[in-house]
Amino acid sequence: MENLITGYTTREVVDITKVNPNSLRYWLDNDIVQPQAIPLGSGIRKTYLYSFSQLVEIKAIMSLRKNVTVKTIRAVKSFISDHFE
Repeated sequence: MENLITGYTTREVVDITKVNPNSLRYWLDNDIVQPQAIPLGSGIRKTYLYSFSQLVEIKAIMSLRKNVTVKTIRAVKSFISDHFE
């Protein structure tokens, strides 16, 4: 039996969460959001896969960004990772 990787593509994440694609790319490039799977394809256009919990995380970040800096979000994520995972 094949190991199938399932998840939401970047396009699906944008459609579902309504996140700005440039914001998602910035968060990805700056380790704010980590896709569940490595990129598929090569070159400039890469397709990442995100889990449902990552969609929830993206929505939470979108909400927080209204009042909180990316630097603060990164610090909070680091604290949570260090103490609760």
